[in-house]
Amino acid sequence: MEIALDRFGRMVLPKVVRDDFGLRPGDKLDAQEQGDTIVLRPVRAEGVVQNKDGLLVVSSPCKESIENAVDIHRRDRVGRAAGWGARH
Repeated sequence: MEIALDRFGRMVLPKVVRDDFGLRPGDKLDAQEQGDTIVLRPVRAEGVVQNKDGLLVVSSPCKESIENAVDIHRRDRVGRAAGWGARH
């Protein structure tokens, strides 16, 4: 499959390639030189999507404390149940 570079050095990956790798606008690719070959690899977050009991669950590194995330989620759920609307 040939891909042409435009005058700015940009290229467009064919849709079939983007779809096969699940690439979306804004995704990043890692470019490696290997001799006379260029290897492109998607840069993936460490998160993994798994099917657990019929639900899709994403696991990834947490950027904040689990306790804080659970507390925020709990307050949101209690607020909605009480009819408060958005976060209180």
